[in-house]
Amino acid sequence: MEAARLGNLAAVEILLPVSDITAVDDWGEDALMHAALGSDSPDRAAVLALLGGVADLSHRNNDGWSALEVAAHGGRLMAVAALIPLQGIDGQGAPKPTLVNAAEIATETNASLGMTFAPWLGLPAMESALRKWVCRAARENGAETLLERLIPLARGLERTPEERQGDGRNHWGASSLLGHAFQIARNRKQWPQMDALSACLSLEQARRALRGVSKDPQEQALRMPRCAARLEKVEIEGAVAVGEKKKNELSPKVSPEEKPQNGAGRNEPKSAARRRL
Repeated sequence: MEAARLGNLAAVEILLPVSDITAVDDWGEDALMHAALGSDSPDRAAVLALLGGVADLSHRNNDGWSALEVAAHGGRLMAVAALIPLQGIDGQGAPKPTLVNAAEIATETNASLGMTFAPWLGLPAMESALRKWVCRAARENGAETLLERLIPLARGLERTPEERQGDGRNHWGASSLLGHAFQIARNRKQWPQMDALSACLSLEQARRALRGVSKDPQEQALRMPRCAARLEKVEIEGAVAVGEKKKNELSPKVSPEEKPQNGAGRNEPKSAARRRL
């Protein structure tokens, strides 16, 4: 178990044939769980793959958790990525309940870790997990980059009323979820998250959001630069459109009767003018 915990691939390969793979410690954790909880090492994924091929994947520790759930709770990204294909997917490629539970645990631990489960979850589980990911990213310090990755996912899961009614499931709307996330970020004064989410707001909502940050335009631009730039661009485009409209209104309009016909009114050469005289 010590070799598994340290991620020592050479030692595991030597000891595995002469060891009891079903042996557990006082907490009911086997070698696979020790490997999942160890710190990341160059051979960690290989050790997990080796042990996962011979260990009892249905084994649970004294708390009732599988190796995948233990890794998710411990925040072990490398172990989670290695164990999902081994423990979280059944023979038909569908997610097991273990995978869904581990995704929930990972989300509570770290929103970035929870995102590791996204490609493996089905739509219902993905919707449930995405709620937590978005809201957690909205309130966590330094999670604005993750939030920017989550926003397209939330919008991508938005469906039409007909689609929602067709499958009989209760869907949430991306707009309501992202709006709720914006409220969380605002209450926590997470300016970068507010700035990332402001692209999902209407222009009037974005203006109110900026006024709520500060009445000073410079401070607004400092705390929410993208939101401030978006509104500034809209104002400039609006001013240009108004100017063009006024210019067109002031330009003299020429009726069809007043337009020159058959070359009349054109400048003629001086020699032709003298001949007419």
